[in-house]
Amino acid sequence: KPGKTIDIELLCSGGEFHFSFSNLFMHGAPNALMDLSCVFQKPGVKDQMVSHISQLPDEILCSILSLLTVRDSVWTKSMVNQWRSLPDIRSSLEFDACNVFGKEEKLCFGNKFHRSQFVSAVDKFMELWRGTKVNRLNVDFALGNEHASHIDRWILTAIRMGVEEVRLNFIHTDHESYRFPSRLVDFEKYSSSLKSLCLRKCKLHLYPDCQIWLSHLTVLELSCVPLNWFSVRFILSGGLILTSLTLSDCSLPRVFRIDGTQLHCLKKLAIKEKVMKIDLNCENLESFKYYGESVDITFIHVPILREVDIWLKFGLTASGIFDNLMRNAPQLEA
Repeated sequence: KPGKTIDIELLCSGGEFHFSFSNLFMHGAPNALMDLSCVFQKPGVKDQMVSHISQLPDEILCSILSLLTVRDSVWTKSMVNQWRSLPDIRSSLEFDACNVFGKEEKLCFGNKFHRSQFVSAVDKFMELWRGTKVNRLNVDFALGNEHASHIDRWILTAIRMGVEEVRLNFIHTDHESYRFPSRLVDFEKYSSSLKSLCLRKCKLHLYPDCQIWLSHLTVLELSCVPLNWFSVRFILSGGLILTSLTLSDCSLPRVFRIDGTQLHCLKKLAIKEKVMKIDLNCENLESFKYYGESVDITFIHVPILREVDIWLKFGLTASGIFDNLMRNAPQLEA
């Protein structure tokens, strides 16, 4: 229970050991199990300690294991075979440098060795993972399309577990961008559970015959994801229940237009681009943000728009934009 302290006394031939899992469930992932590593090295001690710890209720062991980092979880389950069968109750899969390598590790994101080590560690974790449901998958490292088969497998595994949010951040890589497997995702019968997708430094190819997964999204965030006119059209026509759309440095067409037949559920729109013209006919839009250069923005029909945030490069004026706002969005909040 939150705020509780678990004290474990272990009497072994090598001496007496006392461990305290203080406020285990309140203050994040403990390294308590990993502190046993130095003791495990002592001859004859490991088996006795594992035997004692394994007498804890499975619920406690599962809770402890679920709070460990990826690195520590792999280490623990690799050291203790009988813990491999314990179900993993973590609802979020966080694969980043800190979770995989540890805070103390100094990394060179462009280093091929570190990329290979990262992929191997995540593969090992997924091999040992015994979860049945995952809400969120987050991969944040300098990976590119050379690791596509591994990343595809992580995504598809998460989708089969009913994942609701997928975030891929490969912004640090200088290699060929990862191609999001839209066709593979579309063929998964559980893809309807995916509600939120965030891609940074990826490629996204959309096809007319492969948009089922897109129609179930409520949140879509794309950053440094090149989009041509066809891709933009597919997003606007296929995002049937999108409530939030963010497009940042996606090389959008010079004219971005949402007409009255698209994105009926959209409430939040954020654009950070070099575009010449933006036309908005969006009856449920409540918040609009724009970051970029001088642009002609026309608010055709935005009856409930309440929040507008516009940032232009120094020296540019937005007087025409605000004049248009005053005429077409009088309900704006101060």
